[in-house]
Amino acid sequence: MLKKIVISLALALSIITFSEFDTERFLYELKQNFAGDTVQKNNAADVLYEGNRSVSIGMSYDDVLSAFGDPVDTQVSEYGFVWNIFHENFKNYMQIGIQNERVVAIYTNSPRFSFRGICVGSSAADVNLTFEKPIDFIIKGNTKYIMNGLNADKTNMELFHTGSLYVTFFYDVFKNNSVTSVNIIEYNTELSYDRLYANQSPELKESFEKQNFYVTNALRVREGLPPFSFHQGMANVALLHSQEMAENNYFNHTDLSGGTVADRAHAGGVRFKVVGENIAMGAQNTLYMHELLMNSEGHRKNILADYTALGTGVAFSKEDVPYLTQNFFR
Repeated sequence: MLKKIVISLALALSIITFSEFDTERFLYELKQNFAGDTVQKNNAADVLYEGNRSVSIGMSYDDVLSAFGDPVDTQVSEYGFVWNIFHENFKNYMQIGIQNERVVAIYTNSPRFSFRGICVGSSAADVNLTFEKPIDFIIKGNTKYIMNGLNADKTNMELFHTGSLYVTFFYDVFKNNSVTSVNIIEYNTELSYDRLYANQSPELKESFEKQNFYVTNALRVREGLPPFSFHQGMANVALLHSQEMAENNYFNHTDLSGGTVADRAHAGGVRFKVVGENIAMGAQNTLYMHELLMNSEGHRKNILADYTALGTGVAFSKEDVPYLTQNFFR
């Protein structure tokens, strides 16, 4: 039987107009490693704690609601489950994936999370002591999905197969490669996602846009900064740029008419003193894009700058590759 190998190329560029300019491109070898021969049951060590609350894969939705209250929002995922999103004005951010009334996925960058003793600020060495050797690929059917980290030297993330879980730790290269967030997916849920990119839909577009806005603000609040307000006009500007890039198979801050982000904002009727832009494409979802952007100095500066508002826009190419544009301004 022939086997396919799938590697995704993800790119990112950032720009600040009237302030500073930074341009970077990244090789992002996407997707995941190793399908184990035996699926083990989860145990007490597989509970993720968020302060005095806890959640685990397999937990009932009723128990999630008892622990976390009603979600702030619900959004579809590329896997088909529904993300339930919890935060308190972007503090203690959690995404809990629900399918068939049970937990199948967890993402958090909360400063209060702990999973098997690993938390925000833990070192990669601590992670490897706890979870042993990271894996480089997952085999799904006859396809091998490669995940060597968000860059070639694997400093941005590591994936582990443990029991019936796939666990990805994301690292902050600007904080000595310490843990910044974790993503946990149930084994069978991951294996059922036998593609690189999900089929595009209006619902997935909205989900990716909102998740990116939420997680960006959660990161800012965690870093002691005020959250961005959402600006629909700037979101429309961002969407138009993502659509043009996706439809015309290019990736640049300069659009096909030679316009800049400032030109596009003016054309969209957005008044600003300073405007900035991040763009990214090619990752499985916008949570991964967020982690990619935060490990690039130029993109990180935009996300942590003293802008006051943000608009996000996501579009898909005909091959279902997602393109993200973030437009910041004050």
